[in-house]
Amino acid sequence: MTKCGVGLTTIAAIYEREDINTSKELIYELNCLVTKSLFGNSGFMSEEGNEELKIQKGERFINLFYSTKDRELIKNILIFLNVRLLLKQMEKVIEDTSQYNLNKKSSDAARSPRDINSLLYRFPFDILDSMEWDIEHIDSATANSLTAADDQIAFVEEAEKLSEINNHPEYIKLKEAYNSAAENQVNEARSQLVSKIRNILDEDESDVKKNWIGNLTLLDSGTNRSYKNKVYPLKQLKIRDRISNGIFVPVCTTNIFEKRFDGCSNDNIHWSFDDKKAHHDFILREIDAFIKTYPLKSDNDDTIQASYI
Repeated sequence: MTKCGVGLTTIAAIYEREDINTSKELIYELNCLVTKSLFGNSGFMSEEGNEELKIQKGERFINLFYSTKDRELIKNILIFLNVRLLLKQMEKVIEDTSQYNLNKKSSDAARSPRDINSLLYRFPFDILDSMEWDIEHIDSATANSLTAADDQIAFVEEAEKLSEINNHPEYIKLKEAYNSAAENQVNEARSQLVSKIRNILDEDESDVKKNWIGNLTLLDSGTNRSYKNKVYPLKQLKIRDRISNGIFVPVCTTNIFEKRFDGCSNDNIHWSFDDKKAHHDFILREIDAFIKTYPLKSDNDDTIQASYI
């Protein structure tokens, strides 16, 4: 909450209110404050449609793109999503352990939900403060136009680690042409390799699709900058390697690279537009569900529904 500009004095004032008598009431009011701080301005929701995103007029969507204007809000929303997802997982475990289970091991029979809850993973806010975090473009080479020769060479070298590229008949022909190209034809031949790789991986060339929130996630700067020009499957391997080595990766970012969202494609070779749309729809559902549970309030504390719900 403090990440969104809410001061500790504001939080303390809610805690001291006479009408707040239980922890449940306090949590409710604090979550309503999150709604006001993050989603009080409905300007980032749109029903105007977007041709490049294949969104029809009248269809609600999150109108946020990687830019100086939107960057801070996007980062706060991504942090919110990671905290919310972990809290939902914790609540589910507590609910499950609260139910009587005839098959429960005798050694666990006396364990209370609070006892089990103490062992659950929680969002490491200390790491959030101590590490630098970037808004990561999921789709490969989204932040790089790949017009410079060095960037193209690095991109091609990374892509050729994939059997899907090396075994592709059309790519094989282009690679042969590149290897035999005259000096004055090398740049053009290499550009054709880059284009073919992007075609095979079904990359989106549109800056609108690349910079939309559906193609953005939260990642520590060390991991993000180590990507360089890696394609999506190699980013996926990098994420798994970082996790296995004990480096914290936000749960939503992990879910992205494991394609755990409803509507995601089954392949691991690329992050397609359908995947971007599935990720966007997940974010939209979570925001809507949160605001429905913790409505936007006016300054006099009368509950009002946000205009975009």
